[in-house]
Amino acid sequence: MRKALFALTATTLLLLAGCTFVTPLPGPQQPQPQPQPSQPAATPAPADDTTESAETTETPETTETPAPEPAAEPVELSTSATCQVDGDLEGAFTETEMVEYLNCVVPSVDAWLDTVYEDIPHPNAYWFIPRGYVGEDSAGCEVSDTAAQYCVGSENIYLGEDRVWDYYKVLGDASLPMAIAHEVTHHIQNAAGIWQSIAEANGNAIPPEESVRLENQADCGAGAFMAYLAGLGVLTEDDTNDLTAVLAVIASVEGDGRDHGTMPERMDAFNSSFTTDSDIPMEECVGFYPEIPILN
Repeated sequence: MRKALFALTATTLLLLAGCTFVTPLPGPQQPQPQPQPSQPAATPAPADDTTESAETTETPETTETPAPEPAAEPVELSTSATCQVDGDLEGAFTETEMVEYLNCVVPSVDAWLDTVYEDIPHPNAYWFIPRGYVGEDSAGCEVSDTAAQYCVGSENIYLGEDRVWDYYKVLGDASLPMAIAHEVTHHIQNAAGIWQSIAEANGNAIPPEESVRLENQADCGAGAFMAYLAGLGVLTEDDTNDLTAVLAVIASVEGDGRDHGTMPERMDAFNSSFTTDSDIPMEECVGFYPEIPILN
């Protein structure tokens, strides 16, 4: 697999769950230092009739427990970074190199927006959240090392180190770009005014049935991004074989109160744009929320 082209593997859209987050990021919550063990007092030895004086035991040495290291600060990812890997991204990065991996991924997804829209504002920023960091941004969005979310309030996308590594290691190098494209589609919905319209009509809330529509449309956006990559000639048969398994993992079970699409719904949403003959795959996504078209 070549740089900016990724192998689809089983759970790609796993980060396509809740989507509401924000800037500027606060400093990490500092763990409290561990209390130091108290030093035992010297204990006199029992008197011995054959000695002139009593002996005392030596005070045992104590080992201090060091306070945990504070978490590193979030890193703003560049949308113009140059990928340092020439060729397949699969297996090219270690667990400590997820920022470098994202430098090969984020620019491709962000650039895709300009192939669909002439003047849409891009997300404010893409943030890498390092392991151990827990915080809340200015819009009240919780961020941590397991994040993979778009924050409507701040228009930021957050990518947690643990989540990124799990995707890359277990699901392959295509899983995260596809998921980021899903989150970028939430940004497109936000820019079009869909989120605000739904919230205003429902007491500043997003009802589950409306969330399903938003999520299915975002799956369609992810399909449009993968169609864009296919148009560049960079996807192989192996890259697409696991799509069914991916969507099966992240699909909701049919029932009241679900806020994501079922397996058939998500497959249909993704394939509507991924397999279209249209020169503009994103056109297929308008029908999920025709009241406010995301593409004119």
